[in-house]
Amino acid sequence: MLNWMFNWRLSREAKAHEKMRNTMLNVISANGMKAHKYFPGVGQHDNNELYMALDWLAGHGFIITDKNGEIVGKVATANMDRCELAVLRRSQIKLVESHTHSDGN
Repeated sequence: MLNWMFNWRLSREAKAHEKMRNTMLNVISANGMKAHKYFPGVGQHDNNELYMALDWLAGHGFIITDKNGEIVGKVATANMDRCELAVLRRSQIKLVESHTHSDGN
């Protein structure tokens, strides 16, 4: 019973958060602006420590630049449509080669 109540409260809070986010994005849009999200770790999955550092710092308001002053990662609009989201997700895919023998070893 307690678990159900906890999940219900989290669900309610998540819906309230989403409603507030949408309201604020509408205010931004009505004033001719766009909100963006920053994904610094895109393409950095080779180095887990670096990926985690980039993600943590971005979550705390930092924008990361490389040695040339270029922003690391990707910046995307906050209200991405499905196509934009698919492109972003595809850019994060890392192919891993598996070297197996045909005899199963």
